[in-house]
Amino acid sequence: MNRSGRGWRRLAVLCFVGLLLAPTVAHGAAPQPFDMTLVGQNFNVAPGRQFRFVFALPDGAVRESVLSDRTAVVRVAIFPPLATRSDVRSFATSTTDPAVRPIDQIDRRISDLERTAAGDFVSLFASTGRLNALNLEQDGIYPVVLSVVQKNVVVARLNTFVNYVDPRSKIDQLPISLMADINTPLALQPDGSIQIGDGIRTQLTNLISVLSVGAAPMSLHIAPELLDGLGRSSNPADIALLAQLEPLLAVHELLTNTFVSFDPSSASRSLMKSEFAEQLESGRAVLDVHNREGVISENVWFSRSLVDDDGMKLLGESGIQSVVFTPQAAASIGTLDSYLKPYKSVVGNSLAIR
Repeated sequence: MNRSGRGWRRLAVLCFVGLLLAPTVAHGAAPQPFDMTLVGQNFNVAPGRQFRFVFALPDGAVRESVLSDRTAVVRVAIFPPLATRSDVRSFATSTTDPAVRPIDQIDRRISDLERTAAGDFVSLFASTGRLNALNLEQDGIYPVVLSVVQKNVVVARLNTFVNYVDPRSKIDQLPISLMADINTPLALQPDGSIQIGDGIRTQLTNLISVLSVGAAPMSLHIAPELLDGLGRSSNPADIALLAQLEPLLAVHELLTNTFVSFDPSSASRSLMKSEFAEQLESGRAVLDVHNREGVISENVWFSRSLVDDDGMKLLGESGIQSVVFTPQAAASIGTLDSYLKPYKSVVGNSLAIR
C-alpha cells in the first residue's frame, strides 16, 4: 500500500512538472519576423523639439501579439551624419545596420506607445535631456534605424533619416548658378544648306555681351547643332560670331545636350533609346570641340517640358543625375509652399510633390 502511494505521488509530481514545462517551451519559441511601415515622421528637428515616428504593423494579429509581449520594444538608433549622396543612397537601400556604432539609441516598450485612430504606433523622443531622449550635438542628415525587438531579437526594421538643425547655427549662403538657354531652330536645312536667321544672330550677340562682362560663371544650354552650323556656315557674320563665342564657352559650363532636340520621354516610348544615346554622344562631341578646355556638365539635363517615368529612367541610364526644368515646364507641378512637400523626381513617380 505504501509502495502504491509513493507511486501515485511520483506520478503526480511528474504530471505537475510536465504542466509547468509545457507552457515554458511554447513561450520560448523564437518570434517570427514581419514588415513594418513608416507612416509619418518629422524630418526637420531642432534642439528642444521632439523626434516623432509613426509606424504601422502588418495586421491586427501582429499588433496583438506584440502588445501582449512584455519584452517587445521599439528601438530607435541614430548613426553619425552622412556627408555624400552615395552614402545616403547606400543607407536607404541597406538591410543591415551601418558598420559604425550608433551615436545614441533608445528603447521603449511598445505597449506604452500612443496609438492613432487607425491603430498605428506613435513613438516620441526628446532631442535633449537625459530621459527618453536622443541627443545630437551637430547639424546634419542623420541615418536612423527604427526596429521592433522581441525577446532580444530584431523582428522588423526600416531605415529613415532626420535633419537635425539648430536655427542659431550660422549657415553659409547657398551658391546660385545662373543659366542661359539658347533656343533656336535647326540651322541645317533639308537641302543641305546652312541657314541662320537674324533673330538667332541677335540671341548669340546678346549672349556674347553677357558672357564678356565676366561677372560670374554661367551654365549654358545651347544646341550642339547650332554650333556645328556656325562652323559650317560660309556667312562671314556667322564665322565672326563663332570666333567670339568659343573663347567664352571655354570659361563657362556647358550643359550636356543631344545634337538636335530629342525628348527623352518620347525616345523611350518610341523604343528609340539607342538613337537617343547616339544623339547624346554626338552632341557631347560637338560641344567638346567648341568649348576648348571648358567643362561639360554631363550629369545635368535641362528640359523645357516635363519628363515622365520612362524619360527619367532613360536619363538615369545615360548618366544624368539632376534635371532642371524651365518655370513653364514646372508650372503644372504647383508651387513649393511647404518644406514638407519637397519636389522629388524619381522613376515610378516622375516629378511629384511628396
